[in-house]
Amino acid sequence: MSSDGTHFVTMRLSSGIIGSAHHTFGSNKNANHENFSPAFKQGSFATSLDELVYAQQFECPNYLKIDVDGNEHLVIAGAGKLLKDSRLSSILIELNKDLAVDQNIIETIKSNGFELTETGEDGIFKGMRLANLIFSGVKV
Repeated sequence: MSSDGTHFVTMRLSSGIIGSAHHTFGSNKNANHENFSPAFKQGSFATSLDELVYAQQFECPNYLKIDVDGNEHLVIAGAGKLLKDSRLSSILIELNKDLAVDQNIIETIKSNGFELTETGEDGIFKGMRLANLIFSGVKV
């Protein structure tokens, strides 16, 4: 799935239980980037943060919280312009610290004028070493 522009995609739910997690959006890969069998599929609409803020004129956020169960790399890829915007001051993102793709996200965020200011360990969940990372903008 492309991270830029607007798309119709399939959301795949891991469970029908209220409050369950580890669903996928646009791909059939779980948060470990492994194939999985969904319990339910639903058509959905996807767009990038850059599309919302700069093309659709949504107000630029000051803070972002990104927790999308393995699709964080797509969210970040679709926010290239937003990451450079001085109005964005902080990002909280949940990542699997054992995955190379998530390590690349950390470097992308840092290369856009943010520094890692806090790490909250979530612990091990279904074999994943998850952590909430908080980045603060140091842009001028």
